[in-house]
Amino acid sequence: MTNKTHDIAVIGAGPAGLTAAIYAARGKYDILIIEKAVVGGTALMIDNLENFSGQAIKAGDTAVLSVVIVLKSNVELVIGQVWRGHSCSGSSVLEPGK
Repeated sequence: MTNKTHDIAVIGAGPAGLTAAIYAARGKYDILIIEKAVVGGTALMIDNLENFSGQAIKAGDTAVLSVVIVLKSNVELVIGQVWRGHSCSGSSVLEPGK
């Protein structure tokens, strides 16, 4: 992995993380999503997701749609890798951990 600067790091690719990444990408920010296990999070474990954009929809459909939107937005998605964070010269730094 190369050293790359991102404007925003989103921790977790569940419904909230994917939504945050979508909105940030619309603002032309460079986004990194870090997910420890499965993209979709709890949305994959329930039947319906209530009040998502003001309506109830099938949760699995929401997760799939969100992933498609995120990937079309040129958002970098890293799955299953441990990361560590620290501060360096006034900036927050995330690096792959061991």
